[in-house]
Amino acid sequence: AINSMLLQSHDRTIRVFPAWIPGRDAAFKDLRAYGAFLVSSATRRGVVSHIDLTSEVGGECRVWNPWPGKLCKVVQVDAGRQMEVPCRADGNAVAFTTAKGGHYRIQAP
Repeated sequence: AINSMLLQSHDRTIRVFPAWIPGRDAAFKDLRAYGAFLVSSATRRGVVSHIDLTSEVGGECRVWNPWPGKLCKVVQVDAGRQMEVPCRADGNAVAFTTAKGGHYRIQAP
């Protein structure tokens, strides 16, 4: 039950802290999401700081934007290098293509 409060992905969209207690600090590491993604994130005072993802098989990733009214920035972080990843808005979600074994960070600009 706690994991479902921290992460949901049943509809092919990854959502962090979808049912968490507002204003309560929390963090999680490497919870498995639909599409073979390992997801880590943290929230402090009701604000999500980042979303880290590891793609185990590659393919499309769709993440609900936890920063309403702001565009997300997606960077691929591999071998100490950071490279911005092209992404597109899809309603209140951001979608982008991942590579097998790729590590990504989603953050507010």
